[in-house]
Amino acid sequence: MKIAICDDDITFVNKIEGKLQEYAKKHDLIFSVERHYTAESVLANQLECSLLLLDVDLPGVSGIECAKTLREQNWYGCIIFISSYVEYAPRGYEFNAFRYILKSQVDSLFNDALDVYIEEYNRNSGKLKLRLIKEGIENTSEDVNVDLSIIIFIESG
Repeated sequence: MKIAICDDDITFVNKIEGKLQEYAKKHDLIFSVERHYTAESVLANQLECSLLLLDVDLPGVSGIECAKTLREQNWYGCIIFISSYVEYAPRGYEFNAFRYILKSQVDSLFNDALDVYIEEYNRNSGKLKLRLIKEGIENTSEDVNVDLSIIIFIESG
């Protein structure tokens, strides 16, 4: 799963990336993290992530304007705003924000937001259910769900 973080505070970006790594380890997930320090950087790069963790207060283009532009460009990924400013929360939801977390509450709310996001992601992402039959062991099989986005080639023999 690809996740982008956009915040002009490198210390905070490091903190969020650390929290993502802890979460991934605990839940046996793999996250690819893309770092941005300005909204212009987000907009200049074609986002291939499914989740954007976005600060509102950024130099130049604000996080709110970034979200608005992304939605106008038909980017349908999930946005979680992480900000120090509660007063921007209503504006964030105008652009279909998934959550709005205050930076002072990151330690208590971040993992819960990820839990709900991962559940939604799994429900909406393409999965292929495979039954793996273990050779040499009579009547032994295992069902596995595989994310379609990681499949490059399938051959049946």
